[in-house]
Amino acid sequence: MLHNLRIFFFVIVFSVILSLSLSAVTPENSYTYWSGITGGRTAVSSKPMYKVYDEITADSLGIEQIGELNDVCIDTEGNSYLLDGKKSRIIKLDKDYKLLSEINSVISDGVETQFKDAKSIYVDDNGLLYICDTEGSRVLITDENRKVIDVITVPDSGLIPDNFIFAPIKVAVDSSDNIYVLCRDSYQGALLFDKDHTFCGFFGSNKVSLSVVESISNAVKRVFSNNERLSVSGSTLPYSFSDIIIDKNDFVYTATGSVSKSEQTGQIKKFNPSGDYDILNLGTMKFGDEEFNATINIDDGLTANLYTDILGVAVDDNGFIYCLEASYGKVFVYDGKGNNLTVFGGGMREGFQKGAFKNPSAIALNGTDVLVVDRLKGTLTVFEEMPYGKLVKEMQCLTNKGNYSKAAAGWQDVLSQDANSQLAYVGLARAAYDSADYEKAMKLAKTGCDRDTYNLAFTEIRNKFNADYFPLFFILIVLVLGLSVFFVILSSKRQLVIIKNKDVRDMLSSVIHPFEKFADIKEHKTGSLTIAWILIALFGMTSVFKTIYGGFLFTDYVKNDFNSISEMARNMGIVVLWIVCSWALSSIMHGIGTLKEITIVTSYSLIPLIIWNILYIVLSNTMVMTEGGFFKMAEVIFLIIFAIMIIAGTTVIHDYDFFKFLGFVLLTVFAMAVVVLLIVLIGLLFSQFVNFVMTLYVETVTW
Repeated sequence: MLHNLRIFFFVIVFSVILSLSLSAVTPENSYTYWSGITGGRTAVSSKPMYKVYDEITADSLGIEQIGELNDVCIDTEGNSYLLDGKKSRIIKLDKDYKLLSEINSVISDGVETQFKDAKSIYVDDNGLLYICDTEGSRVLITDENRKVIDVITVPDSGLIPDNFIFAPIKVAVDSSDNIYVLCRDSYQGALLFDKDHTFCGFFGSNKVSLSVVESISNAVKRVFSNNERLSVSGSTLPYSFSDIIIDKNDFVYTATGSVSKSEQTGQIKKFNPSGDYDILNLGTMKFGDEEFNATINIDDGLTANLYTDILGVAVDDNGFIYCLEASYGKVFVYDGKGNNLTVFGGGMREGFQKGAFKNPSAIALNGTDVLVVDRLKGTLTVFEEMPYGKLVKEMQCLTNKGNYSKAAAGWQDVLSQDANSQLAYVGLARAAYDSADYEKAMKLAKTGCDRDTYNLAFTEIRNKFNADYFPLFFILIVLVLGLSVFFVILSSKRQLVIIKNKDVRDMLSSVIHPFEKFADIKEHKTGSLTIAWILIALFGMTSVFKTIYGGFLFTDYVKNDFNSISEMARNMGIVVLWIVCSWALSSIMHGIGTLKEITIVTSYSLIPLIIWNILYIVLSNTMVMTEGGFFKMAEVIFLIIFAIMIIAGTTVIHDYDFFKFLGFVLLTVFAMAVVVLLIVLIGLLFSQFVNFVMTLYVETVTW
């Protein structure tokens, strides 16, 4: 009996602990994105900045079950307003998220009026309530007594297209009482009304980005199509906004929801007062997650892919941007420069725990709390800021304002709590640079993939080095040049032969006299296969060294993702594949070069690339970003020399003219692509065959 009581007591305690743990934490681990030097992003786990404070439901409030939560907004006193559009109801909560009142209808001209299927609400600084009565094609403006003081409907204006449908889904008001109304499927932008509710025009809109092919196609249509054809031809329209908010400085932020996979960038915009320029200017940045290729089941038994859908946006007083991504049910926090601070939430349309979502519909901020409503769950989830989150945001504010030294201690505290914080490394690098500790700044900037700070610190170090050692280097350079000129003159007069091996001399001379030396290879059978294969191996090795030892400012080298053996094999393989394919095609195109001649000519042509790989290591470790133009110019020069040599060698040994050479090159490249494809297919077939044999063996043994 005592044993059974102990088991019963253990089960009860364990259940209580489990329920408390589930209600106190976010179900999915928080993470953030690192911006890599290659331009890509990598998700890394991070210490949570927010945790679930509470999940508000109809049961917890003691009210009738919620039909469909569509929106949430906050007034100046910290009260929350929840819109249950399906039941034409607004639920008002106090700052502690306790029930204050319910609004089921408003009074218009003395008559009770409902707003069933309304999609959004907003409370301005004067306490006026704006209800987007979407299906009623109007925006109701009421006072604190539920009395309708005005109604906004479709404007009578020539700016409104004939086929425009006034179906308001979002509304926002600035400090001058200008009203911004988003309508469903409106690609023209938000409708702007002044404080007298007079229509002023459209505000902001997404721009259409056309590919080169689409631009050419449109130009051809305009030239060759008549007006009648143009009038019925389809046009590409920009995506409509999914949300609109206004910050304390009256800047307008918009969100663009679900778009095509290829255009999932720049979903958040911050417009200037005229609405024609995006101040954030993050058009190439993708908000939300990288592509997960997730597939979900939909109601009719079919499946559908999930794509990023930025459904809501909120901005706090410090300019931090909170994005609600509806497909995966997550909240992404960014600063005004697009740096990701944290990601939390989750559920992927199947969330049942606290902090997870099935179909999130809106986001709002109440002080430091983040509020998210779920349309299907009928819940308001309140995320509270943790001390670590407060610390990160405070330090990032200081860093963005240029107070690097003041933020140093805080960033060190952040790193002690979370070693995966890229923002901390960047902040500490800026602080080290600010205090003239350039070596430390470079080390921290390299760890945090911050090329800008690294460049600043390296510039200071190089300037000091040049100031200290320039006279010595100048003397050495003059001395070396003088001795070189003297040695050249002396060797010319006495006809000295510095390099005894004729094959080596011919190889080096081919860079200066490619046509002459390649003609010797054809006519006099000069050239060495041994040297040729050494050059091919050198090309492979120097290509690897170029990446590994190249300067941080110019080299996209990620140690964990780089395999030196495969990189060397790839570079050498391309050369060998070129040799084999060009030899195979030469007989078809009446080329007279042998396999030996093709190998020697191709390998000798690699000399400029080998020299550039070595020179790249030196230059990339000594030059700064402002000298990148000279750096690129040097690379182009060596590529041109390589092109001249390969053209000279191929035309000479095969007796081709230039145009026949171009056709030969195109066919060779095509043949190389076919061979690579065949190798991949053979590899896949072999892998499947091995798996089949292994499966057959296991089933035979275990049968």
